[in-house]
Amino acid sequence: EPPAPGRPVVSGVDIDELIEEIQEVDFDYDAERIARNPMTPRVGPRILAEGAEDGSLDSRDPDARALESALRSVQVSGIMYDEAHPLAVVNNEVVSAGVEIVQGMRVETIAEDHVVLQVEDTTFPIYLEEL
Repeated sequence: EPPAPGRPVVSGVDIDELIEEIQEVDFDYDAERIARNPMTPRVGPRILAEGAEDGSLDSRDPDARALESALRSVQVSGIMYDEAHPLAVVNNEVVSAGVEIVQGMRVETIAEDHVVLQVEDTTFPIYLEEL
């Protein structure tokens, strides 16, 4: 039977005992937080930053700008990961390792959360889009 309006609900829980059991825990937010800005997309700029670290992309080089544009247009929207035969949805096409998605750009490997593209002697990870 529901209690009358305005009357407290009585249960077998001892609130004072629960309060005594509360423990404070030291927590360093800065040490635990994720270094990545959650507002930064995982597709696009991250590719270029990783490629640029080894000097493979120079924003002043017209060829590098064309490559940057081509990499930015690649979208990984799905991965069906299986160790033996992983597949990925790249630019709305189902692909496997070894497939050339555009001239000179080949799928090198497929991991659980990204696809590695090879352009000449340089590889670029393209991460699965987050929704």
